[in-house]
Amino acid sequence: MAGSARDDDLVSDQERARAPRQVKSARRTAQILELVASTPSGMSLADVARALGLPRSSAHALLSDMTESRLLEAQPSSASP
Repeated sequence: MAGSARDDDLVSDQERARAPRQVKSARRTAQILELVASTPSGMSLADVARALGLPRSSAHALLSDMTESRLLEAQPSSASP
């Protein structure tokens, strides 16, 4: 059943504007899950960003959200201080 005009009024312009970005984030999240699943040894932030052509800041935000949501588990860095 199609939504009524009143239902459409309940969705704000701000929510409509945010929808494409949310879809893009969902797509990127799926890409990260596929990438990480194909790499059992794990990947660094830089590896994920490079493999998917993302800015490090975007990869960091997505990976942080995914870790908080328990979709991924962060491992301690193996880099020396």
